[in-house]
Amino acid sequence: MARTANLPATKTNNLQNDPFDMKKTRLHIATICLMLTACTLTTTAIEVQNLSLTAARVTASVESNDNPVSLIRDNRYPASGKYWSSYNGDDRLGAYEYVELEWVQQNIYKEVRAYWKEDGANILLPTDAYVAWWDGTEWQKGATLAQADDKQLSVTEVDMAASKVRLYMKSDKACGLRELQLMGYIDPSVSYKWPEYSPTLNYDFRWEYPTLSAP
Repeated sequence: MARTANLPATKTNNLQNDPFDMKKTRLHIATICLMLTACTLTTTAIEVQNLSLTAARVTASVESNDNPVSLIRDNRYPASGKYWSSYNGDDRLGAYEYVELEWVQQNIYKEVRAYWKEDGANILLPTDAYVAWWDGTEWQKGATLAQADDKQLSVTEVDMAASKVRLYMKSDKACGLRELQLMGYIDPSVSYKWPEYSPTLNYDFRWEYPTLSAP
């Protein structure tokens, strides 16, 4: 007669026998899903746009009916087009003036495009221009704008975060600004709000194990 070896009983899968291990596994899976979601949010390409078009308020140190500051973000800037003028009287020739844009949320700014204007003897290209941002308490000086090219366009890379930005400028007389484009995107740290989760797990696993005895 053939002899049969008495082999030790093989331990079955703990996940099938122990609902508490299943509970731990589900918690691990949920944690991994949250981590993957966070990674997706941080690695997804963010579209850079002209934030000037979405500004809630546009003001300037100089306001006039003939050269209103609203012209700097009307998305029309032909070389022969209208422009905002920093002219503020002969006694202010050569002085710094500014335009200011304000948003309802904080943005990340990556590039400044200033379309300047020369017109006659008093409206000249700037001899100095720089951006500034509001830190909640005071204005902070940022990057100096690059020199304008033959199309009167100045393109400058920046890296700043704020909800209010100014462009300061001066020339030997006054400056003309056809369009100001602040390129960037809404700060993802304020545009995305994580959902609220319960601090305790309240899930009844008995529906998966109807024959499980109550403790």
